[in-house]
Amino acid sequence: MPGPLIIGGKSMGGRVASMIADELYTTGKITRFALLRLSIPSPGKPTSLRTQHLKTIQTPTLICQGTRDEFGNGAEVADYALSDRIGNPLA
Repeated sequence: MPGPLIIGGKSMGGRVASMIADELYTTGKITRFALLRLSIPSPGKPTSLRTQHLKTIQTPTLICQGTRDEFGNGAEVADYALSDRIGNPLA
């Protein structure tokens, strides 16, 4: 199928995809990125955030997070320091 690709992932797959999103975006291989259930922080480790790379991501990104997720709910994700290229439908 011709045209740009939209990539995404759930939990760890989304986190890994988010780490390569900008490289693919700058080369025109993707146009958007979706994260379904961002797995941060680890349960029982509330200060162990894994969002450093999301502070500078340039790819237009949507984060969809559950409201009762033990890995972080939508309200918590809305409070993380993230790039202004990221949208959160629950914010």
